[in-house]
Amino acid sequence: MTKALGQHMLIDYFDCDSLSLRDTKVLEAAFKAAILEVGGTIVTSIFHTFSPYGISGIVVISESHVALHTWPEKNIASVDIFSCSSKLDLDQLAVLIKKILKSGYHNQRLFERGIHFSNCA
Repeated sequence: MTKALGQHMLIDYFDCDSLSLRDTKVLEAAFKAAILEVGGTIVTSIFHTFSPYGISGIVVISESHVALHTWPEKNIASVDIFSCSSKLDLDQLAVLIKKILKSGYHNQRLFERGIHFSNCA
């Protein structure tokens, strides 16, 4: 029998609106609102704008974290969502982020993290 300590979703968003990937303040506020909507508890956040473009940001949540990296020149963003709580709806958060980024399509993968085996000595 196995038990995962958390779920880690990796999402690549494609065909995003380039302007949506450039506004650090709007992205940070939108990500925080989306996290709250799906049951997350925000601890802190930091978002950084790169020159000439691109943003990296992380929202630390009690459940773990949500991280963002954007490439406006390619209309692509990558997000990872890690949660050690079943109360956080990762799939719904992925949909909300797709809307925030105005993405045409995305790929997502889900991994169990911190798996330990109860039958191991």
